Amino acid sequence: MIARFPHLCAALVACFLLSAGLLGGIAYADSLEMEYVHAIAPLTLLQKRQGLALQRVALRQNDLLPIYGSSELNLRDPFRASKIFLLYPTGFNVFTVGGNSDGPILQLQMMAGMGAALRGKRVAISLSPQFYIEPGLDEVAYRANYSRLHAYALALSGLPASLKQRAAERMLQYPDTVQNDALLWMVLTQVADERSTSAGQAQAWSRLMYVLLYPLAKLQELTLELQDHWEVVNWIWEHPEIQPAVQRRAQASINWEKLQARATVYAQSLATNNRFGIPNRDWLKRWREWFRQDRHSLKDVDFLKGLDGSRNWSDLELLLEIMKAEGAQPLVISMPLHGLYWDMRGVSASARQAYYEKLRALGEREQVPVVTFDQFENDKYFLIDPGSHLSARGWVYYSQALNAFYHGELKGVAP
Repeated sequence: MIARFPHLCAALVACFLLSAGLLGGIAYADSLEMEYVHAIAPLTLLQKRQGLALQRVALRQNDLLPIYGSSELNLRDPFRASKIFLLYPTGFNVFTVGGNSDGPILQLQMMAGMGAALRGKRVAISLSPQFYIEPGLDEVAYRANYSRLHAYALALSGLPASLKQRAAERMLQYPDTVQNDALLWMVLTQVADERSTSAGQAQAWSRLMYVLLYPLAKLQELTLELQDHWEVVNWIWEHPEIQPAVQRRAQASINWEKLQARATVYAQSLATNNRFGIPNRDWLKRWREWFRQDRHSLKDVDFLKGLDGSRNWSDLELLLEIMKAEGAQPLVISMPLHGLYWDMRGVSASARQAYYEKLRALGEREQVPVVTFDQFENDKYFLIDPGSHLSARGWVYYSQALNAFYHGELKGVAP
């Protein structure tokens, strides 16, 4: 037999060796990611949000709380959550995943890609209010944070058809990211067509096309996953200063009042030359002129119109539905609006309450706990800018809520 088909046997041996090598490489990458995930958890690392390997490994750790957000997670405040929980004082640290302008349309693709890894896991979603008074994530911001791996993972996921179809329709509204990827475009189009087409015969055709395209698309997804593993492993190799073992200093509880007092003093020391609580250097470099130009520039009706018209609300709703479908236990935690700034712009406190009420209504509808901190929107030292980035004082309150959520002590969260 071997003598009659030498080339076939050689090909089979080559395929076997290649498969064994790939499986061995994946196993090695996974073991290295497991070893380093706690050291990487608080770091701002592109592959954390562009890939899925590290996110999946983080979900397997009982002492890590994944939190997804945007630029607020990357500011280097000494009182940020990843610093407060750095030594695992109450048994966990946060695993931060966020980039500038990361919105819910991008986060829902990540969640779909993690699939069953989400089951039974607590995951926090951090919100910037500005996202929800704007039309939606623009093409430039979407493209800057877009991940082909996430897109393929969603398109090929086992999500309920209605959720996957809605997500596909949304993704196709950003054509710049798929127009040069014919395979992905075709797969997303078939997924979306199953919902938008009323004729049964056309729906059957879309399903058939999806089945035919699936093997090739799955091969592309696996290639992207291998690349993801390689990027993580290569980063670890290139950073020998990062040690996998993390220090832990457990304590019975955190003295939150004492920590809040320290953080407040620190926040006050940074902002002494303006009445808005903005750090001195930032005020002089950027915000002073910005505030002058924005004075009385908006009315309540304009604010409310923006709030009602933002596509980010439906994206957030879809994100929560996907997380729940995968068995996750989400928390929505929002920074407050900068009340002093919006007062100056001409938007009243009653109009601003519409944001918090809309968010709480969404939480009730989806049966997801929501924390808004709206009681602090006029606290001068809770935020550091109109973008609702947290100050040291704000971070302590934020972290206290995350701690309660992790331990099942937040209202509405089962222990």
